Amino acid sequence: IVRDEYLYAASYFQQYYENDRKREKMYLQECKRIKEYFPNGGRILDVGCGVGGFLQVFDDRWDKFGVEPSEFASDKAKKKGITMLHNIDVVNFDEFDVIVFRGSIQHINFPMASLVHATRGLKKGGLLAILATPDTDSLVYKLWGNLPALDAPRNWILFGSRFLSNIYRDWE
Repeated sequence: IVRDEYLYAASYFQQYYENDRKREKMYLQECKRIKEYFPNGGRILDVGCGVGGFLQVFDDRWDKFGVEPSEFASDKAKKKGITMLHNIDVVNFDEFDVIVFRGSIQHINFPMASLVHATRGLKKGGLLAILATPDTDSLVYKLWGNLPALDAPRNWILFGSRFLSNIYRDWE
């Protein structure tokens, strides 16, 4: 296993998360869309939850869980009332209503294994949400072969929306 916790020190979260109004607006939009599927709340897991800002948007009807390799960010998330799990592979079958990879799947050393664990961890009728993720099927990527905000040491693999759709097309 590659140890990459050093890539996510306090300075990373200060640079990308502090006072980012666009990020906060996206959190609200994405939360609203998830609540359309689960208006009464439920159990939600954010894989790569950072400092817990996205989960903090969800109200008390939600049991909030996170996975985060950064000790700095994990400690911040805990202080926001988020239960932290060591890794996605500790998730039980049929445990969550919603599992979110928000801007994180490309940062995970073994993303396909993480997607398998997430799929197994969803309750019947659960929602797997892959949000804010670079898309190699996008027009920008097709034109320039690159995407804004890619940070080479932190991006292991880039997925395309068609690829992700295809692996879950017949999944029930």
